[in-house]
Amino acid sequence: MKPSRSHLRSILLAAAILAPGATPLAAEERPAAHGAVQAAFRIEAVLRDEMRLAGAHDVEVRNGYAYIAGKGGSLAIVDVRQPDAPRFVWSLHDPVGYEDAETVLPLGKHLLVGTRDLMLFDIAEPSLPQRRVHLRNREQIDFINGVVRVGNFILGANKAGFIVVTEWDGGDVLQFRGSRPTAHDGVVSPHDLDVTGEWLVVADGNGFGRNDKPGRVAVYRFRESDTSPPWPPERWTLEGKAEDRLLAGCNRVRTHGSLAIAACSISPAAGKADRRGSTQLIDLTHPAAPRICGSIPFPDTRGANGLTVSGRVAFVCGGRTVQAIGFANREKPEVLGSIDLTKALPGGEADLHDADYRDGHLYVTAQTSNALIILKIEDPAILDAASRP
Repeated sequence: MKPSRSHLRSILLAAAILAPGATPLAAEERPAAHGAVQAAFRIEAVLRDEMRLAGAHDVEVRNGYAYIAGKGGSLAIVDVRQPDAPRFVWSLHDPVGYEDAETVLPLGKHLLVGTRDLMLFDIAEPSLPQRRVHLRNREQIDFINGVVRVGNFILGANKAGFIVVTEWDGGDVLQFRGSRPTAHDGVVSPHDLDVTGEWLVVADGNGFGRNDKPGRVAVYRFRESDTSPPWPPERWTLEGKAEDRLLAGCNRVRTHGSLAIAACSISPAAGKADRRGSTQLIDLTHPAAPRICGSIPFPDTRGANGLTVSGRVAFVCGGRTVQAIGFANREKPEVLGSIDLTKALPGGEADLHDADYRDGHLYVTAQTSNALIILKIEDPAILDAASRP
């Protein structure tokens, strides 16, 4: 009996999901989006590898290359100059030496990698990266989940309760310059951070909803002005905090002028049927009194984990769902589009983790599927909003 066209499409998709390596999907083979609003995204490619993308956690894309750190002890550089045909150019898998690799930050011809340590690589030749610096200080440098560059300084969020400060000379030298213990500021577990003007904005997941604890977004005065270098950490002052049940599981934060966008994920261990992940908008107009000004619930029970912002759009991911949220009106954010990637992800519910947007494409990590998903944005309204300052 000749198989139907729909059956053939199912066979092709199943093969794409199970086969390791790059899997570009032709238009007729791509899983259909569910509902009109979900037509905003199209799967361009799925790149899977249980070793090279083990626990794929963070992704950053620069100049046609994707840099991916995985909690399974992986680090990979992927050529994405043709988004429909990504290919590995270099990778390593070392669960001991790169334990809990959680974040990457491209720095021109260098790459900062956060594991339980901090490392600096020379990536002038992407296929032959060379490690130049390895900073190890288990008391203060540990579980680096997010980083931000401030001139020649790089600040990292250590989930064990520190903001780590390093100084980079623009070349092969990276030096530890101290840390801010955050517990005495009431910031229990810094997961991410970003900068706006003289303010450092820190996300505190605080147990991801366990015991009904609130999450926090803290605002520090950490330098004189938006052109000044950071003060030594002991001089920073905690200016204000937004602390709310809605911010529980605050895992990622990005700033846009006087606005902070936070992606919040609730752990299943929270045991609360009414708790779900969400995206929260925090008004920073008065840093001493930051306030939640807008909120978008996340449709997936295991999100939102990841967040990237371009223009007036926040791309949020978690579980098996990706959302595009417009925040031109901070008091009334709106969902511009979403996609359910269940058919493309064999890794279970707690899969998608982080994202980066470049030139009309969204690059999303899947930590339990050990994969990089590349989505093409097809909605002109989203593309327009993403290009606006």
